[in-house]
Amino acid sequence: MRASDSGDDARDGKDVWAPWMHKVRGRSRPFIENGLAFGLYVITQQLLIMPFLARSIGEDSFGQVILFLAVFNILCNVLGEELGNALIVKARTYSSYRGSGDFAALLAISLTIATVVVALVAIIFRLSPLFILVGGATILIGVVRFYLIAHWKLSLQFRLILVTNLIYALGATTGLVATRFGGMTLLPFFLGETAALLFVVSKRFMEPGLPGKADRRLTREFGATASLYWQLAVAALVINVVGYMDRLLILPILGSSAMAIYYAASSIAKSAIAIINPVAGVVLAKLAHLETARGNAVVEALVKRLPILFSVLLIASAGASLGGVALLYPQYQSSAASIILPVGLMTALSATSAIMKPFIIRFYSRILYLASNLLFGGTLVLGYITLAEQFGLIGFAYAGVLARVVQLIAYLVLLRTGANR
Repeated sequence: MRASDSGDDARDGKDVWAPWMHKVRGRSRPFIENGLAFGLYVITQQLLIMPFLARSIGEDSFGQVILFLAVFNILCNVLGEELGNALIVKARTYSSYRGSGDFAALLAISLTIATVVVALVAIIFRLSPLFILVGGATILIGVVRFYLIAHWKLSLQFRLILVTNLIYALGATTGLVATRFGGMTLLPFFLGETAALLFVVSKRFMEPGLPGKADRRLTREFGATASLYWQLAVAALVINVVGYMDRLLILPILGSSAMAIYYAASSIAKSAIAIINPVAGVVLAKLAHLETARGNAVVEALVKRLPILFSVLLIASAGASLGGVALLYPQYQSSAASIILPVGLMTALSATSAIMKPFIIRFYSRILYLASNLLFGGTLVLGYITLAEQFGLIGFAYAGVLARVVQLIAYLVLLRTGANR
């Protein structure tokens, strides 16, 4: 055989594989881009802003920052991100309208709710006017930004979300420098969110067909869309509040030492598995373009693969807990050893449920989805109170496992019974 023949064969082989490789890269790119975007956002907050503030301000002030971040995450996820999810789910319905004011009206209502919640938090915790002014503005900006990026999720432009979070990181870094020289403690969050929103708004207004020369009045779909949004928001509220429930309940039940041990064992695993959230966002965006008949087949394939997914997630979460305690909290290594397994189980179950979420809200009963999460929240609170009193910290950890098992079973019942909306 001539050398040129073998060269031709090699080129032919590459030509055969090239379309397949291009297809794989095309399918995986949204997941990679959204995962990187989410990772950058988490790293900026958890590895840059919070450690810096912990070293720079007193414990009382840092406690207020933790409170702010909890309220920020809950309100932005519940009011901003879930309104964006409603937009994604209803995309096919609104494609026949030239324009609509439905989502703008719902966003205005959401901002009003956020303002009321911020005011209540200020009164309950007696926060300073300046802290509330900057913190409240940051939260409102975040709600708007979390909603607006749903348009990019729908069109699978996750690269723009990555750029947005890079700009957030730059703004937050500028705020840290200002804080270092005597600036407001919330300035990194405020400047980060402001810079990110300015980028999102500027890009959105440059897109074809924007802004609204189109009809911006409410449509006849408003009632159904509002109902969908509130169902998703209430379910997300339960999930987010419950997500912070361990930190709220462990201190009065078991004390500060148990709280430190539990946080050391769980924080790294939760952060590592949190990558599931942006992946689920990509899945929902893709499902928005899928017919229900094909969706049922996809769900069936997902259910068959859940045991493998759970096994991988369990190994990853348990490994993250072990590594996190050993590297970052070695003083708690022996005390935390007994709860590594339940923390790993709880985190893996939570991540598995998060993978199932977009399939449920796209194809199945959202009322039952809400009921499932209310059942989960009730089981969690009851378990925390009863098991912690009987078995201490390990009982507290296994209460989380029990609640997550209940949630997963409820989700499986929804998927397996085909309880379509």
